[in-house]
Amino acid sequence: MFVGVIVWLSVILFFLILLGGGVVGLLYINKCVGDSILDTAQDLSSGTEALQAGLTGSSECANGYSIADEFQRDVIKYASYGALGLAILYLLLLLCLCKRIRLGIALNKVAAQFVYNNKLVLTIPV
Repeated sequence: MFVGVIVWLSVILFFLILLGGGVVGLLYINKCVGDSILDTAQDLSSGTEALQAGLTGSSECANGYSIADEFQRDVIKYASYGALGLAILYLLLLLCLCKRIRLGIALNKVAAQFVYNNKLVLTIPV
């Protein structure tokens, strides 16, 4: 009965984890010392200049970045781009395989009904 809900929730949750990881990584590389992630997000969303500076990494913090090493910021930036790319690829695959997922859910429901109606089948060794 709840097979479809559980499957779709897990599929969507995995997509949101990939998407959230990419976004948080991009916010974290622009985070200044003493600021929170939310402050950084508000600064980047306040205007196009701040957004452009955030995407290019050219903005400067008065006290420095929370990640001082530029190489580490680059690693996190490219890992975030990779996570966002995987999220987009996952979404495209999800859209292409939507019928197959629904078929698998229906098959699982039928198999569960069969086992419920024929409980003795569980005692047969494989």
